Amino acid sequence: MKRLLTMVIIIYCAVALGNIAFRINEYQWDFRTYYYAAKSLQSGLDPYSTEDLSSLSGSEIRLPYTYPPATLWLFSPFTFIPYEYSSRVWLLLKIVALVALVVIWKRVFLQESLEASLLVFSLVAFHAALYLDLASGNISVFEQLGIWLALLCLVRSRLTLFCILIVWVSFIKIAPIVFLSLPIVMKTRNAVKCAVISFVAFSALIAANYIAMPDLFGSFARTISSIDERGISNACTYAFIMDSADILEEKNLIHLPATVPLIAYFSLAIAILGVALARFRAGFVRDQRPDIMASISLFALTYALIMPRLKSYSYVLLIPVGYYVLRRHIHSEVVYYLLLVLMGLIAFAAGPLPLSASLKELLLPYQALLFAAFLWAVMVLREPPVADGSRSIAPLR
Repeated sequence: MKRLLTMVIIIYCAVALGNIAFRINEYQWDFRTYYYAAKSLQSGLDPYSTEDLSSLSGSEIRLPYTYPPATLWLFSPFTFIPYEYSSRVWLLLKIVALVALVVIWKRVFLQESLEASLLVFSLVAFHAALYLDLASGNISVFEQLGIWLALLCLVRSRLTLFCILIVWVSFIKIAPIVFLSLPIVMKTRNAVKCAVISFVAFSALIAANYIAMPDLFGSFARTISSIDERGISNACTYAFIMDSADILEEKNLIHLPATVPLIAYFSLAIAILGVALARFRAGFVRDQRPDIMASISLFALTYALIMPRLKSYSYVLLIPVGYYVLRRHIHSEVVYYLLLVLMGLIAFAAGPLPLSASLKELLLPYQALLFAAFLWAVMVLREPPVADGSRSIAPLR
């Protein structure tokens, strides 16, 4: 039965990917921005101007390019062929990266065979983050591959290579630089020294980018500072608090000064960070081996909850984490699959849920964040602080 379910899921994924590949005008909108941003650089236009991108492509491009100027050279090779072909090459490369990512997840961090339960979870978890990444054509799968390769190096005690990979990934999306602190909280030898050197190297890369291309760097800085995304496209704690405050004002329940949501966010982030650090300290008892996957999971969940900006496809980071936590604490196969069905219904058919319009407007776009908060609470309250002798997760029965 499980083999049949696995085959059905694989066929479904193949059909979905084929749909994305052959409907290039409807999907991969992020790659469309990457492609024409690289072409605009070659044409002497502003790659951070959506007007320039739109004029170059011949159709409207609404999403601006949001990465540092030097990263434009990563996309330049794709401009040697027409967009309709390069977009399919990009999708193919993402599929290869995704396969490598799943192999790393299951062999190193989850330590089990590729079960249907993992495939189903990957499809529906965190508001179908993986599908959103593939459909949008974002660079996130490559980002996650870099992060998990770095974590693999950390597991294998290759701290220098871990730091190099994190710095490289962070040069594109910046936020993952926070992962340099993971070896510190795990009390890895030479962690502080390596983290400081790596952060200096990262700062030097950003500074060199500014020195080499000051005008483009200025456009980059203005672009990222002007972005105000919330809900499904940016399901982070800060956006959730801002939307909650807006709904309270719209319903005339309470009027909050503009600084209150910001103060509330920082207060909550500090509280989450404090609890997580206390949990880390409790988990590293002398002469006892910590559970490495539990440590990575708690760190990744804390990262997701406190970041002031977290795009929907960035939740791909939490797919193996969520799977690990649920399988550690849910041993009934029936309960597990019922939970997956519920997650799928919420992700794809949320309309009929019996909630008020305001509650739907607030909760449904942030379901990935709320699920991450639930997993974080499970880890803080129920996860044993020290390894029980095996990192493998309990089988479903």
